Amino acid sequence: MASEKDHSFIATGPREADTDPRFTGFSTGLTPKARFFDYGVNALGKTCGVFASSQLGADRNVTAVPRGVGVYALGNAVGVYGEAQASRGVGIKGAGGNGGPGGEFGSFRGPQLRLLPDNNLTRPPRTGKAGDLLVIQDPKAQASLWFCTRGQGPRDACWRRVAFDETVGGCT
Repeated sequence: MASEKDHSFIATGPREADTDPRFTGFSTGLTPKARFFDYGVNALGKTCGVFASSQLGADRNVTAVPRGVGVYALGNAVGVYGEAQASRGVGIKGAGGNGGPGGEFGSFRGPQLRLLPDNNLTRPPRTGKAGDLLVIQDPKAQASLWFCTRGQGPRDACWRRVAFDETVGGCT
């Protein structure tokens, strides 16, 4: 618990299965009476606001975290996972500042981004917003990439298939 002097707090968490949510190190939710807050966690740090890791013994050296990061996440399988509960919600959203991009993706060895194909569609939907990207996979396991150039209303989306001019690898 924090002292009046240093205002620090380290949550190692209870290891009991009866915490809510189960096996949670730190939670603002109170049970049995539900209570809500504007912010579940409000963290300010000189180098990084929140450092999160699912790896025991993760490198917590400040040189490993780029300066000016709001949230730095290190995971064995996934660094950050977001899922929207609402039917039109967004799982993860980013916005760039001062003319910068909204997102930047890199990889040490492999693709920088993977769009999971929608196996339930044979054509793009009638809905969409300009800038949407969609991958459709047909029954023959061929994927096609579609870009929405116009759309806001319920049925006015304009989708254009992205044409490819070169192939590499085992393409037929």
